[in-house]
Amino acid sequence: MPSTKKSNEINTLEGCDPTGNDVGIFGDANAFAANLTASLIFNMAIEELIKDEGEIRLALSALSENEILLKAPLDARLLEIEAKWVLAMALFENPAFI
Repeated sequence: MPSTKKSNEINTLEGCDPTGNDVGIFGDANAFAANLTASLIFNMAIEELIKDEGEIRLALSALSENEILLKAPLDARLLEIEAKWVLAMALFENPAFI
């Protein structure tokens, strides 16, 4: 005999907060606050990348022939920053990547 008991799983309510924090007129406030915080952090990280990259490029352009030994560590740091740019752009294009 088939069971008449209803399943507790409701597939149409994915992402619903079981604590009830995402209901009512302020239902999306938690998501908004999380998105705003993530955006501010992302913005600060991008600004830091811009500042660091600018400083390193300026230092590389100002190197004299006597300071050529300093070029390798600066180039390595620039490669690290470029890798961070790739990661930042991947996160920007696909936030679920986090």
